[in-house]
Amino acid sequence: MKADSFEKWDINSSTMPFLFFVQSMEEMLFHYGHDSYKVPTLNFHYLCVEIYNSIQKMEQEIMDKGNMRPLYDELKEMYLNDYIARKLYGTNFQELFFMKDDKGDYSRDFSKLQKDPGSDISIKRIKRTVRFLIDDMMIQDKYFETLKTEIKECINNFEFNVQNCQKLSALSRVLLTELINRGYSQEYIYSQIKERYYSGKHEIKDVSTEITYFLNLFDFQMKKYKVTFPVKKRDAKKLLELFENIEVSENKNGLFGNSSPWIVGIEIESLEPEDARRKAHAVISLCVSLKQYNSHTNKTFYANQAIVKDLETGKDYYLKKPALLLLRERGKTEQQTYARIAEIINSFPVIGDKMINAINLHTSAMEDQNVSNQLLNLWTIIEVLIEVDKKNSYVKITQISNALTTVLNASYIKSLIEQLLFDLKHCCCEFNDYLSEEVKGKNEIEKMIALLVLPEYAQNKQELEAAIYNYPLLRYRIEHYAEQFSDRSKVKNVLEKHRKRLEWQIMRIYRNRNMIVHDGSHFPYIDLIVQNLHFYVDNLIDTIIFYIGKGYSSLEVVYSLLSHYEFEHQLLLEKKDNNKKPLQLGDDFNSVVLGFSYIE
Repeated sequence: MKADSFEKWDINSSTMPFLFFVQSMEEMLFHYGHDSYKVPTLNFHYLCVEIYNSIQKMEQEIMDKGNMRPLYDELKEMYLNDYIARKLYGTNFQELFFMKDDKGDYSRDFSKLQKDPGSDISIKRIKRTVRFLIDDMMIQDKYFETLKTEIKECINNFEFNVQNCQKLSALSRVLLTELINRGYSQEYIYSQIKERYYSGKHEIKDVSTEITYFLNLFDFQMKKYKVTFPVKKRDAKKLLELFENIEVSENKNGLFGNSSPWIVGIEIESLEPEDARRKAHAVISLCVSLKQYNSHTNKTFYANQAIVKDLETGKDYYLKKPALLLLRERGKTEQQTYARIAEIINSFPVIGDKMINAINLHTSAMEDQNVSNQLLNLWTIIEVLIEVDKKNSYVKITQISNALTTVLNASYIKSLIEQLLFDLKHCCCEFNDYLSEEVKGKNEIEKMIALLVLPEYAQNKQELEAAIYNYPLLRYRIEHYAEQFSDRSKVKNVLEKHRKRLEWQIMRIYRNRNMIVHDGSHFPYIDLIVQNLHFYVDNLIDTIIFYIGKGYSSLEVVYSLLSHYEFEHQLLLEKKDNNKKPLQLGDDFNSVVLGFSYIE
């Protein structure tokens, strides 16, 4: 989370829930935030769309029917946690699939579908249901309109507590996922939030006015834009002049500086200017690719800047190309970078060939601007570094998923605490005062956990929350983590849910990998899953380097060690007291929350 100015905000009990809503969206849209806080790939609406399209791929024998198991399980879980879906269709997921039997009665036998969603009969049943849901949700824009109403009611009737914050946070996630899947770019939504709520240009007083203003930004009406790019090279100018509807002219007005003798313009229909820039750039890049194909040159069109004119209003938008997908992570300091280089080199005697291949593939992904190639290169790293037993009874993707989720789950809670620390330091100048020497723990991470979960620091926690009054999202996160991490069974539940989400996302990435390989296609959300995959790859490499540096002798040993730690952690989380309730946290609070893989 970024520290922001609130000079034009009238912050009170009425505007506080809207501020929470805004901060929640800002955090998800920020390119350099935590992977778990970014915009979700799908909501219930678009998971139905993905399942329907996946079934079509199965019918064309491009995708294996075994994919229906994770898709069906994810649909069920998402339905049960989607406020809008349950409001529209009730709380009983099974009722969506009821059908008449040969006697004309509605069969309520759900067992066959539950047991094997990948059978031909089950697939037909699921296809029929999701087709109905997709159509029904779009009639009078039912899903989106209900979502907007629910958001308004939630904000207007808001009382600050964990439950209400969870609901509003969930609704904001559903909203952003809906908008992005329907064509609005992350960059556009983020820019509108920053300009309206943090630029200091607008007074924020009336919540109803602000909710209406924000939601009215998204009318899903196509607009006409003219997009202008700089052209620096004569051969690019000559090529683009060949195409109709592309206007090349001299840069008489000195746009983009003196280094661009020419400019190229193209008219585009789009929902908003950022997406218009992207579409126009894709058209011109395709023109250049045609020459590449025929002349076998490696020249590409690349423009960091663009001027996008709204042809209806005449307004000009001066835009820069967003940060490349694989650069959307917080970088390391120079000292950290050189230390990591030394660690990687030290791993070469143990896993030299594999690590060198992984680093080379990572470089290829970073240098390639084609998102499909990025996905393929990054996924190949996973297959290089995770060894698969061909004689194992589990299929290849299951073995990969089991190993990768163990790696990612091992550092999950630690990464959440690190992000919380990072955010608190940026938003609270006196934050270090709350982690004094008296607070238990050898370092900031352990002290932060003590502050969250140990009753003796309740006063410290309360004072910290008061100090960050203008950051309701952080206050909620502190309360939420305190509730989740102070109980063994809840920590176990957090990790189990995260593992399941990882499994579904890994399968989603793998499906897109197979689609790219077999028919050159992918689902529209590929940008989002490539960012997830990049995070997974970096986490995997970092974990391997860490344990090889500790003296472990092979990848197989590292994965065995992590599995051992994971199982030991699970046993710790299952400890009961004499009344068969989860054992209260004691001096083992850090091991309970962080697990045994946490080694400082």
